[in-house]
Amino acid sequence: MLTIIFVIGISLTFYGSLFIALTAWVMANKEIGINKSSILLNLFFLLFWVFLLGTASLYLDLTYDGQSYHQEMTIQMANGWNPIYETFPKDSPIYVWVQHYPKAYESIGAIIYSTFQKITFVKALNTLFLILSFLYPFLYFKKKRSVQHSFIIASIIALNPVMLIQLMTNLIDGFLYATTIITFFAYLLSKKEKKYRWEVFIGIMLLINIKFTGIIFAAVIYGIFLVDGIFLQKEKAGIHIKQTFVFLILSIPFLIGPYIVNLYHEGHPMHPVMGKRQIDFIDNYEPALIHTKNRVSKFVLSNLASIGNKGDSYIKIPFTFTQNELQKNRNGAPRTGSFGVWWSGILLFSLLYYIYHVIRIGTKFRLSKFEAIIGIIIGLILLNKAGWWLRYTPYFWLAPLLLYFSLERYKGRTLFLKGLFGMVIINAALTLVVSLGLKYKDASQLKETLAELSQLPQPVTIDFDNYLGNKALFKEYGIKFIEADAESFKKPLKINNIVIIENNELQLNE
Repeated sequence: MLTIIFVIGISLTFYGSLFIALTAWVMANKEIGINKSSILLNLFFLLFWVFLLGTASLYLDLTYDGQSYHQEMTIQMANGWNPIYETFPKDSPIYVWVQHYPKAYESIGAIIYSTFQKITFVKALNTLFLILSFLYPFLYFKKKRSVQHSFIIASIIALNPVMLIQLMTNLIDGFLYATTIITFFAYLLSKKEKKYRWEVFIGIMLLINIKFTGIIFAAVIYGIFLVDGIFLQKEKAGIHIKQTFVFLILSIPFLIGPYIVNLYHEGHPMHPVMGKRQIDFIDNYEPALIHTKNRVSKFVLSNLASIGNKGDSYIKIPFTFTQNELQKNRNGAPRTGSFGVWWSGILLFSLLYYIYHVIRIGTKFRLSKFEAIIGIIIGLILLNKAGWWLRYTPYFWLAPLLLYFSLERYKGRTLFLKGLFGMVIINAALTLVVSLGLKYKDASQLKETLAELSQLPQPVTIDFDNYLGNKALFKEYGIKFIEADAESFKKPLKINNIVIIENNELQLNE
C-alpha cells in the first residue's frame, strides 16, 4: 500500500501510517469474520505484537549496513521523504544506496517507525517473518503428513542461520529468504484454497522490492509456478498466460521505484550494481581463502569453511568449532560459514547418505524435481559474482531436505529426517545462543553509554560518519548533537563506530 501512496505522490505521515495499519487490521478481520473466536484471535494478535516489539527493543542494531543505509531509508520515508519523486541529498556518504536500492523492508519499517517513533521496533519484522516461514510450510505439510512430521520439516526450513543471525538487526537477507518460503508455500496452498492467491501476489511484489537479487528470485520462482501448473499439474496454458498478463499489469506500480526510476535517471534498472556506472564492491569483500579461485571453487570452499570474514576463515573438520568461531555469530553477515558452525558436517553427511542410497536403489533411481530445484539454486549461486557469500542465495540451506524428499520416494527414510532435524536444532541453538547473547551484551553496553551521554552538557559534538540511523537513536535518548568532522576533534572517543568529542571528565563505555 505504501508503494501505491508513493506512486501517486503522497508522502508518509503518522496518520498515514496509522491508516495503513488499521486498514490491514480491518481487512484481516473481514477475512476471518467477526465472532467470539475472532475476538480472542485479535487479543492474541495484540499480545503477539507486544512480544515482537518488546523483544526487538532489547537489542540495538550494531551492523554497518543496518545502521547506515537500511535505517536511514526507514527514517527518511517515515519523515516524509518520497523516494520516487524526491532525491536524497547527494552529498551524503550513503546517497547511492539510499537513493537507488529497493526498499520493501524499509517501507514496512517506516510505517512501524512513524507510528511508534522507536527505531529499535523495526527489527520485529525479522522475527515475524521467521515465524511465518515456519507456519506456511507447516500448514501445507500438515494436510499430507502427521503433525510431528510436518513440524520437523517446517522447522528445518525455517531455522536457516542466515535468518537467525540477522534476527535482531535491520539486515534483509534472512527476510528475503523467509519471504521466498512464504510465497512458495502460499502458492502450494492456493491449489486447494483460493484465498492464498492474493498472498502469492503480495509475496512476489515483496521479493521484487526487498533487494536487487529479489527480482531475479521472483522471476525464477514464478517460472517454477508456471512449469508446475502447465507441465506437472496439466493445467491449461491459456489460463496461465492470462494470469501472467494480469500479474504483469498489476506489478507495474511496484516496479516504478526503484527500477523504472533508476532506468530513467541512470540508464539501468539495477544501478548501481549493474550498468555503465556500476560500483563493483564484491572483490574487496572476498576472503583470502577464496580470493584467487574460480566461482565453483569459491562456492565449494565457502560451504566447508569456518565462520569468518576477510582473513580469518579456514577449511575445518566437519562438526568441529572453536569458541572464537562461535563468537563471530555476533556479526550479522559473516562472509564464510553463513549457515553456522555445523553446516559443513550437515551438508557432507546429507550428500554421503544420498549417494549411498542412490547406489543401493540402483537402476530404479530417477532424478526428480527436487534435484532440479537444487540445480536451479546452484545455478543462481554460480551466476552471481558474489554467490560464494551464501547470505545472497540462502536457499542452498534447503539442499539436505530436498535430497531427503528425493530419497523418500523409494522408502520412508524417516531416520535420516530425524537425524537431520537433530543436527539443525543443535546448529540453530549454537547460532542463536551465541548470536543473541553477544548482541544483547553489546547492545546493553551501548544503551548505558547513551544514557550517560544524555546526562552530559548538551549539545554533544559528533561525527556519525555513515551510521546515520543513529540520529534517531540519539533523539530517542534525548541527546542533542551538533555534527562535525571527527578530524577536528581534540579528544575523540569512539563508541559503536561513532566518533564523538569527550566534553568532560566522564569516562564513557567504549
